[in-house]
Amino acid sequence: MKIEHLSGVDICENVSEIEMVMKKQNPQGYNEFWISIETQFPYIGVLTNNSLAYVHFFDKDRSPGLRALSDSNSDLDMTKETVFYSNNCSDIMEIHNECVITLDKAVEAVQEFFVTNKIPQCVRWDQL
Repeated sequence: MKIEHLSGVDICENVSEIEMVMKKQNPQGYNEFWISIETQFPYIGVLTNNSLAYVHFFDKDRSPGLRALSDSNSDLDMTKETVFYSNNCSDIMEIHNECVITLDKAVEAVQEFFVTNKIPQCVRWDQL
């Protein structure tokens, strides 16, 4: 599995390596990950902000994909947004909290993707 991020590129040969890579963050607590296995599609994009994540699954070309939905047990205020950064932290993205999950859940989703090369079932998805 290839994981591109703000600090470079990591190749994960097994599931146990994924968590170490996905927990990498810049000094402000942010990162952006682009994750693929052997082909261009499917792939996953993950934005992180400390212990939170926004996960987007792209299944095929020209498809808007799907975004992970927050767990109903989340402590986040569902009427608010969480700030994430993309493009080497130059672009601010305000993501509604109904689409913000924990970083641990995002890691679990990427680990499942590593095994199946399909959309992870450990999170709920919203078709865009």
